[in-house]
Amino acid sequence: MLSRVADNLYWMSRYLERAERSSRLVSVNLNLTTEHASAVSASHWRRVLEALWLAEPDREPRFDEESLAELVFSRQRHTSIFSCVAAARNNARQVREEISAEMWERINRLYLHMRSDAPGGGGTRLLEFLQSVVETLHLVQGTTDSTMSHGEGWRFIQVGQHIERAMATARLLGVYLAPVRGGNSGNAPQRGFLDWVGLLNSCSAFEPYCKIYAHGIEPRGILEFLLFSSEFPHSVRFCVDRMHTHLGDIAVAAGQRAGRAQRLTGRLQAQLNFGHVDDIMRGDLAAHLKDFEKQCLEIHDAIYQAYILYSFDDAMIA
Repeated sequence: MLSRVADNLYWMSRYLERAERSSRLVSVNLNLTTEHASAVSASHWRRVLEALWLAEPDREPRFDEESLAELVFSRQRHTSIFSCVAAARNNARQVREEISAEMWERINRLYLHMRSDAPGGGGTRLLEFLQSVVETLHLVQGTTDSTMSHGEGWRFIQVGQHIERAMATARLLGVYLAPVRGGNSGNAPQRGFLDWVGLLNSCSAFEPYCKIYAHGIEPRGILEFLLFSSEFPHSVRFCVDRMHTHLGDIAVAAGQRAGRAQRLTGRLQAQLNFGHVDDIMRGDLAAHLKDFEKQCLEIHDAIYQAYILYSFDDAMIA
């Protein structure tokens, strides 16, 4: 596969996953703010912005209709949900011959919908709009799996989706759980419960978690489930397992031996397969979670070196 095509498919998938995660995170927390006292809204939304890598240390976050609209619809802010959808569409447009017509139609329709329909009328309208964006992005994922041949191009899409998802889950856990590990949460029990519900719903994990952890919602169980579950699609371990599998299949299709990207995913996979939640809780939780993010970035660099930016000599050796 041409490196340009692999690059476009990989980033199309990452941007779609990023838009879905951001839409879900904002909609979940917009819904939960109705359950929070106004006094905690600023700290609550700071956590959301930190999870999206948008918090500014020296500024209190604004929670109003204008700031939320900018987060969703801004064309100048490259991290806005609209900008992510636009970037995914641009990448998809450049490889239309590699994706199905149904995929392109859904991505293009979502882009046109977001460009032309910025809802007014307050938080309720925005909440409904964000939920419709999440539903559409789920349809895109389903359409991708059911209308594309599961060959090399589809595998690059899967790698992009799962590396983005693994980093997002590790980031969410760090934002929500690391302060608790340090004993600085300062929340009443009921308010803490709403925070845990928000964290789980932000990963579409509330119902799957409750089916396994019947004793209740608590930080240790959340950490164990979202880090180590081998069956839940948003857990870090599940994502790393899929990355390792798809990178192996890509290497086989390219006629290459296992490269650095596979070795890095294999190393992270071993940490998650044989790790234990109590060991992480006893140590520096924030450092552990940041290390997971760092390893994902190293995997990204290795993928680029192997399949996107490789030299002619490297290609001949392989």
